[in-house]
Amino acid sequence: MRKMNLPNPKLIVMTNPDEYPNEGMHISAMFREGLECLHLRKPNWTAAQLQALLAQIPTEYYERIKLHGHYQLVPQMSLGGIHLTESTKASFDREIYSGIAISASFHTPEAVIRSELPLQYAFLSPVFTSISKKDYAGKGFTAPKASFPVIALGGITEETLPKAFALGYEGIAVLGSVWGSAHPVTAYKTLAAQCLELL
Repeated sequence: MRKMNLPNPKLIVMTNPDEYPNEGMHISAMFREGLECLHLRKPNWTAAQLQALLAQIPTEYYERIKLHGHYQLVPQMSLGGIHLTESTKASFDREIYSGIAISASFHTPEAVIRSELPLQYAFLSPVFTSISKKDYAGKGFTAPKASFPVIALGGITEETLPKAFALGYEGIAVLGSVWGSAHPVTAYKTLAAQCLELL
C-alpha cells in the first residue's frame, strides 16, 4: 500500500451521491482537463457498483481518486486514498491502512484543531450555504490553523470561490456547482480557471 504522492489539491470535485447519467465519461473528461483529485462518494452504493463506475475511468487516473466508503478497494485498485466521514472516524483502524493517504470531514473549526489523525488535508463545511443540500446554511468559517491543509466545502460557486481563499482556505471542494450544471465538465473548467487566476 502506497501513500498518495500527488501535491495537495487546490480544487477537488466530489461525485454526485446518487447515480448520474454518463458519470464515468464526465469524470474521465475532467481528469483529461487537469482535475487533480476526485472524491468518490456514493453512500448507498455497494462495492460492486463502485467498481463498475471505476471501470469506466482510465486506470492512469486512479491515484487521483479517494473513496468515502468500501475502503478495501483502495489497495485493491491502487486508488489515491480514503476519506473519513463523521461515521467512519471512530472505527478507523490506522494500522490496516498504514501508508494510505487519508483525509477527513469536519463541521466545526474546533474539531479540525483537535484532530490527531494523520491527515493529508481536511474538509470543513458548510462554509457557504450548500447547493446540493437544501436548508444546509453556510457558517462563514474562517479557515482554522491546523497541521494539515484545510479545504472549504459547501456552497462553492464562481461567486463564493474567491471568498473561500480570502477566508484562508488552501483549497476548495465542489459538488453542486458541477453536478447541478447541465454541462458538468464545462462547469469544472470554469472553476479550475478561476482557481488558477487566484493562486
